[in-house]
Amino acid sequence: LPSSKPQAVSAEQVVAELQVAAKRYGIRVEEFLQDFDRHRARKISPEHFRMGLLAGFDKRYALAEAQVSALVSAYEAEGNLVRWKDFSDDVNEIFTSKGLEARPLHVPKTVTITRSLVELPPAEMAVVDTVMERFANLIKQRSLELKPPMLDFERGQHSARMIDHITPSQFRQSLAIVGLDTTNAEIELLCKRFDTNRDGSVDYVLFTSALD
Repeated sequence: LPSSKPQAVSAEQVVAELQVAAKRYGIRVEEFLQDFDRHRARKISPEHFRMGLLAGFDKRYALAEAQVSALVSAYEAEGNLVRWKDFSDDVNEIFTSKGLEARPLHVPKTVTITRSLVELPPAEMAVVDTVMERFANLIKQRSLELKPPMLDFERGQHSARMIDHITPSQFRQSLAIVGLDTTNAEIELLCKRFDTNRDGSVDYVLFTSALD
């Protein structure tokens, strides 16, 4: 069997995901990083950078160590420091464009998170397509609201707080809550198909959108 290599983590992608979290939960990154910059040098140590990210996002978006390391490398400064202010400005572009008055033609970054569904063998895709068609018909016939219970799980107190993703167990419970019956084999294939993060979680936003 071919060995599966872990996908490289893109700092740009991490920033885009943090922008979504910052916008959704009203997180101002600088509030968790600026106190470490006692000399106002716009740079702090990697350790302090990690601590600030943990304080700011951990309860809303669980950052993996590989994601933090990608950010540390991307914003590396001379002297083994991290350009926290540049990072903060990039994340905050979701709210406003810094210095827009001085740069009237400047266009803020567009937050784009690339998501790709997992390609399955033809036989498995046939099962997924059949289940999705069945669900779509039931949702239409019964006027079911599938997204609310999934959103509740994402934002739950004991949730892993993954942006637009929930666990397979939460996915299964959400389907049961709205009365969409399915087999274990069907659940497994749906979870595989909508594992856009390739980490075992389920992208419920793309799943529900596919049923519209």
